[in-house]
This record gives sequence, C-alpha cells and structure tokens, in this order.
Amino acid sequence: VITGPVSFAGGDPTTIRIRNVTQVGFEIQMDEWDYLDGSHTTETIDYLAVIPGSHVIGGLKIEAAAIPLTHSWTQMVFAQGFTQLPVVFSQIASDVENEAAITRIRNISTNSVQIKIDEEEKNDRQHLAEQVHIIAIEPGSGSVDGKQLSVGRTANDVDHVWRLISFPESMPSPLFLGGMQTTNGGDPATVRYRNLNNNTVETIIHEEKSANTEVKHVKESIGWMLVEQ
Repeated sequence: VITGPVSFAGGDPTTIRIRNVTQVGFEIQMDEWDYLDGSHTTETIDYLAVIPGSHVIGGLKIEAAAIPLTHSWTQMVFAQGFTQLPVVFSQIASDVENEAAITRIRNISTNSVQIKIDEEEKNDRQHLAEQVHIIAIEPGSGSVDGKQLSVGRTANDVDHVWRLISFPESMPSPLFLGGMQTTNGGDPATVRYRNLNNNTVETIIHEEKSANTEVKHVKESIGWMLVEQ
C-alpha cells in the first residue's frame, strides 16, 4: 500500500503512517513531526494497493514489494528490468518505532533504487527497522477497466515554492499519488499538494522545522501517478 501526498488543509508539516495491512484493508493516521502537538486537521490522502510481485497494469509494467529498512541507505533490485526509469513510491507500513519518519529515495535506475528511513532533524535520525512498501511503475498512459491511468515525473525543479504540474491529458476526477524521486536536499521533507483538477495540480516540498525555522529546500524531482475515479 502506497499513500500520499497529503493535501494542504493544515499548514503544519506532517507525515503518514500505515500499519496492519491485510488483504481487506489497513490502518492509517496523520503522523505529525515529533516537535509538533500531534493534532492535525482532516486532509485528503489517496492510496494505491498492489499485490507483491511483477505485473502489467494498463499496459505499464509495475512492481510491488515489502522490505525491512532502517535509517541506512539500502538498495532494492527490481525483479523485472524496466526499459526506462520507473517512477518509485515508498511508504512506511509498520509501527515499530514511535518517532515520526518518512522514506527517502535516490539513484533510481532501470534495475534498482536506493531507499532509507529518515526522522526529523532534532532527533538522532537513527531508526529501527520498519516494514516499507515500494511500488515502481514505468511512465506512460493506459487504462484499467475503462479508467484512465497516467504516470510521469517532473524535472529537478520542485522546491519550497508551489509548482504547477500540467498533466499530459485531461482526466476526470483523478486520484493523485506523488513522491520525491531524488534526495538532492538532505533536510527531512514531504510532498504536499493543492488545487488538484482534471488538468493540473500544485505541489511543494514541505520541510519540517524541528531544528530551525528555515524551510528552503533544494530542487527535487517528483514522480506522480493519476488514476481516474
């Protein structure tokens, strides 16, 4: 199960935690960074659930896996090779350690990706092993049961200023998944979004402020996936 990004109803930086994933559902909560009060307003979060393994969805290759990860960079090798760089999404899917945390991604290739868990700056940024869900899917467009599907990524041009992403084709009432594809900036941060419509969405890299109030972030690439409702 992959979730996010979080909408922008509440301004406090936040993460998402899921646990107890079964064949019929899972538990999910907003998990604000530890320096905050833990209370967050209601947000919109879309999700994607894929059976582990290699598949083809809407004509696009997709691979899903669940692996244990810590704060150390770990390389995951894809079971199937991709002919072009896949878009990779990841999600902490257990509740081993209470500290709020995120996953970060770097060095995506057609054969592998590196992933780790990261905590807020004020913490020691050492994290026990958690179950992490990973979904990699090749960019492109297709359809599933008559519903449109579109996958793509931005250039390294998304930072702390709202950035408009225009979709390659209009999609009625899309569900939106998005996540950083790079770790150009080391400060812990998540993707947030607003103003999602049939043709565009606005995204931002939203840093936490546990160690300082500075929230400027180096430009990153964001991978995205749209599914027609």
